[in-house]
Amino acid sequence: MTFNVFRGHFLTRDEVAELIGCSAHDVPARTELIAIPGMVPGGESYPAMQFDADGRPTAAVQSLVERLSPHLEDSEIASFCTLPLRQLGGQTPIDYLRQGGTVERVYRAAVAA
Repeated sequence: MTFNVFRGHFLTRDEVAELIGCSAHDVPARTELIAIPGMVPGGESYPAMQFDADGRPTAAVQSLVERLSPHLEDSEIASFCTLPLRQLGGQTPIDYLRQGGTVERVYRAAVAA
């Protein structure tokens, strides 16, 4: 796992494949995952914040990514998920979702920005 001072921890394609139980070749086809191209030479990085403590993708984040993908690049979604928002009581979208907040409220905050 690597660390970027601006965005936090990131996983490589191989690390994600091991976490979710698929081949590294199949990881890029998982459109419900946030993938940031160009952060590592020859590949993409996956923000660790989209995975639960047990290593599974966070279902609410996956749902949000699927809704936002037609409108935003993955790097924009990752950035949005880590910014405190007034509409969420000052919480970041990722923290709000992990505490049981609704995807719909986060989505509305995203499209209002």
